[in-house]
Amino acid sequence: MSQLPTAYELALQRDWSNNRAGKQSARRRFVVDSINPAAALLANGIPKLNTEHPDLPNLRLDRYNIAANTDGTCSVDCEYSNDSRFVDLRQPNKDAPDWYHWGWSMRKVMVDIPIAVRSAILGNDLAGQQTTKKVWKIAKKQVAETRIIRPLQVRVKINNVRDLDVIAQQTDKLHVMPDGKTYRFEGANVTQVDDEGYYDISYTWERDEGTTFFPEANTEDVKYCVPVDVLGILIRYPYTVFVAYQVGNPETDLPKCDTQEVYESGNRRAGNNNDGLGWQLLPGAERII
Repeated sequence: MSQLPTAYELALQRDWSNNRAGKQSARRRFVVDSINPAAALLANGIPKLNTEHPDLPNLRLDRYNIAANTDGTCSVDCEYSNDSRFVDLRQPNKDAPDWYHWGWSMRKVMVDIPIAVRSAILGNDLAGQQTTKKVWKIAKKQVAETRIIRPLQVRVKINNVRDLDVIAQQTDKLHVMPDGKTYRFEGANVTQVDDEGYYDISYTWERDEGTTFFPEANTEDVKYCVPVDVLGILIRYPYTVFVAYQVGNPETDLPKCDTQEVYESGNRRAGNNNDGLGWQLLPGAERII
């Protein structure tokens, strides 16, 4: 295994500035016997980001500037400040013990709506003669809906990898979140960060608002399997699907339609209490707001 190169500081090239507002900055320059900038950053002696300046403890290392020299070395400038002026604020400090990030997204989904379609079929009359008659058959119409997605990223320390099993136990369960609304928990992606037990976890929840219908079709041969009397009313309740079935005489009777729940409540306590607080068992749950 190759050894890491060593960095040598050019102490005479240190500089420091301070303005009347109290904002300070400083620079330290190192030379590394390597032409590889990535290897230069790993060299022995290069300070770590967010560490203190050795002589100015109120300044912390914000960033590096690296340049390859013609003599086969790399120069590494370490930029310090007391106000994080050199930090790319678009990059969060995931190493903070309480770091989390709530995102926002949306998703288009297609919902199947059962409809009854009356179509002609060949049959026999009472005299045994072939004839044409109309019967009701079950078909479907697809309605596009927009679902709000709540993604959450956390970095947590896990003492035992089995503590992550609760994520699988809560996946596809309904959670009543702190905003009072019900969401379906879609699970998580988990990535190990280091050998000290830190993991990055990306959770996702989806919000289903239910389905409202459109006006009746302008034909007597197409009907919805559920009654639609008022425009904009809620026809499909959240987190349910339609189940259509034929009853009676298909020549005269429309198919029937019921809704069926497809997800269970994710609970904090064992039993059928349906509290929906199972999210409180997830690693990093204290950051769910």
